[in-house]
Amino acid sequence: MTDEQFFDLTPRQFFLLESRQKDKMQHAELLAGIIASTTANFSMAAPEKALGAEAFMPSHVPSKAKGMKKVDPATLDANNRAFFAKYVPELREKP
Repeated sequence: MTDEQFFDLTPRQFFLLESRQKDKMQHAELLAGIIASTTANFSMAAPEKALGAEAFMPSHVPSKAKGMKKVDPATLDANNRAFFAKYVPELREKP
């Protein structure tokens, strides 16, 4: 898209374009979250309670589906750090 085409967009077209970009980003995060949660849940040090894909999605927006909740950023960070600390030696905390 050229600069001229971009500046000719109406507000509705701009927000639709922005919405499409957000959807693409969330889809990419979902795919990565599925891989990360599957790896975490079936690893040798699997968590007691299975993690869902949304536990690894930074931009997770809760849906209206029953049982879905917004993931706290601190919890997301803790889940990611705990998982990678087990498998990446340089990320382990030093005693």
